[in-house]
Amino acid sequence: MMWSTSPSSTFDTSSAYAFAMTIPCSDIGAVSALATPKMVLEATLDQTVALLRMALKTARGIEKDDALQHKAAQVAALAAQVQRQCSHAANKQFLPLQSSNNGGKGCNSVAQQHKEDPQPVIWSGFYNKTLLERFDILALMYPEIKTLKAQQTSDVGAASGILAPIGSAARIGDLPLHTANLMIENCIGVLGVPLGLGLNFIIDGKSLSVPMAVEEPSVVAAASSAAKLVATAGGGFCTATSGNIMTSQIQLLDTKDIPSAIVAIERNRERLLMIANTTLCSSMKKRGGGAVDIYCRVVSQAARTALTSALGNVWYTPCSDEVLVNAFEPQTQFLVVHIDVDVCEAMGANVVNTVAEGLSEEISKLTLSNVGLRILTNLCMQRRARAEFEIPINKLGWKGVDGKDVAGRIVDAYNFAAIDPYRAVTHNKGIMNGVDAVAVATGQDWRAIEAAAHCYASRSGQYASLSHYEIGFSRDGGGTSVLRGSLEMPIAVGSKGGALMTHPGYTATHAILQQPSARNLSGIIVSVGLAQNFAAIRAIAVMGIQKGHMALHARNIAVAAGAPCEVVSEVCSYMLLRNAINVETAKDYLHARAVFGIGVDVALVSRFERSYARFKERLLKRAFHPQEIDEFFARPSSERAKFLASRWAVKEATFKAFQRYRLLFPEIYTMRGDINELAISTSLPATKKSKALRLMFSGETEFLAKRLQLVVRINTDSCSSLHVAFLVFGQDPLVSIAHDGDYALAYVLLQRIVDDTFTK
Repeated sequence: MMWSTSPSSTFDTSSAYAFAMTIPCSDIGAVSALATPKMVLEATLDQTVALLRMALKTARGIEKDDALQHKAAQVAALAAQVQRQCSHAANKQFLPLQSSNNGGKGCNSVAQQHKEDPQPVIWSGFYNKTLLERFDILALMYPEIKTLKAQQTSDVGAASGILAPIGSAARIGDLPLHTANLMIENCIGVLGVPLGLGLNFIIDGKSLSVPMAVEEPSVVAAASSAAKLVATAGGGFCTATSGNIMTSQIQLLDTKDIPSAIVAIERNRERLLMIANTTLCSSMKKRGGGAVDIYCRVVSQAARTALTSALGNVWYTPCSDEVLVNAFEPQTQFLVVHIDVDVCEAMGANVVNTVAEGLSEEISKLTLSNVGLRILTNLCMQRRARAEFEIPINKLGWKGVDGKDVAGRIVDAYNFAAIDPYRAVTHNKGIMNGVDAVAVATGQDWRAIEAAAHCYASRSGQYASLSHYEIGFSRDGGGTSVLRGSLEMPIAVGSKGGALMTHPGYTATHAILQQPSARNLSGIIVSVGLAQNFAAIRAIAVMGIQKGHMALHARNIAVAAGAPCEVVSEVCSYMLLRNAINVETAKDYLHARAVFGIGVDVALVSRFERSYARFKERLLKRAFHPQEIDEFFARPSSERAKFLASRWAVKEATFKAFQRYRLLFPEIYTMRGDINELAISTSLPATKKSKALRLMFSGETEFLAKRLQLVVRINTDSCSSLHVAFLVFGQDPLVSIAHDGDYALAYVLLQRIVDDTFTK
């Protein structure tokens, strides 16, 4: 990338502002030869200032005029150009992007590569599979990820209905608390984010499933859908990157002679680089990187003020109480030394900071300046990545809309974001939905990526779209009319070092991506960002985004309403059928199906009298809970057979109410307790103080009841982890036993928890 400094060039507002942001100062000789003599230029400026003052006197009170604003912006841009030349600004030539395709053949070779590496069929229908089925696929596709098999064997899916304890360290992406405590200060826990897979991606001819960590619904689905269209119709994404160079800044203050300071830095450039590579980043140098360049930039508040004052009012009306961001006088111009460091596979923040701090004292002596800040810049202009795709117009048809019309609407939406900052912010937020999701999943500094991206979006002088769309002909020379989409942004990522070495989840996600290099990872990330952006603007332009987004958001609504995992799909279907995706509709459905099961059983008392006489303790230990056995022996001998019959009937009725689930009789038992005590322990309203029969669980039946959200309280007696169930929001327990002399009758009603009070 190279910016022109010819004074005869015609500068519009955007290019001038970009020039002001990026121009460095490394060659004093390059700026000394001005095409216009100094005296002529000075006289011209004096005349211009006089004319502007005269124009302002006659223009007071004039209505807003776009033409005048445009001319004022041009004047400001030209003034900034003169300011830079007078400050000895010279060019820093950034290396061009290099294609990531094999052989550097470019984007038109991707379709051919795609034929050799298609998307595996095993991923088909991944969205509709259960968690266990997904774990099976992951274990098959990525056998090197040991945690997947541990997860598969320790977890139990919805088919069995039993909630087994799951070791947190076994789950992919889980971070042990003791590790988290070593990573940050004042650690109190680990906050989880859903980890999914963006499917169907073909990037530089390689089939990839991309880990994405994001809590927002529709992001993973949208990216996967767009990637599938790009892969099948356009051959996939092609990427290009510019390298792994990060830049540190040393701010020099109170410099008496800025031009002489620039000359001093230039003359000592090689010596400063040697110091950096031998004492400050020797390990990076051995790996093929290290400090590669040192140059200067003059930063001027005057130039910034001239440009922002001219540009800001074009689209933005300042608020009366907003905070103005301007430098304080008198320090409005200073020198900044940039040090470029090739950080190889690292993100590189630590090493470039070390270089800046280590060289600052020597640079201070050379320039006779005081050192200000010494820190990296996250605007990594020499670490850019670009992704691009082409889709034939005749394959773009969607939702009943012709492909040509779809392409036209997408380009119109892009044009909106290209010229209006209000639209551009939301447009770019959609891009960052995909970028951040992959960055978080792979352990990158997503805050740095965000900051650089938004600054890059403002490089023209006004915030605009990061992506670009156009209708043209395919690059393969075949003359096919295509929609071409591209996304370019500075992006600092690493495949080695930092949290990647401590977080077990990052090891797994990098394995899923087939251990990409830093440059390959940056290409993957921008490809996902472009896919997400394409999916979003296609949806907005063709049918509106809310319908599809809310359909996926319905799952979150169902969970918020208290739906157990196994009925979430039912609740979503009901809300979509009613066209009412909200908590109230979800609760209506849950209340309607709150009754989980009903069981009734009759037991003959005399049968248990004979059974006990025959089997004694063997019968008790096989079918009854220890607490029931204690109660059995506490009763008079004449009531023991009736007690066994009634409790057996409760167990049989409960077994029937649970329907298809297998239970163990000793894990189902009854006890009597105070209803008011129960109400206090569950935060339910107290109803009455009386001894009532309660149905209790232990063991695997307890886990099952919790899974089905049938449990409302943990008992506090000597029995471990016992739970009370089958209540109607604080009313009498829904278990009853009747005796008519010869028979014991038990009735059990299982009801789910569907109120906010009971949600976890």
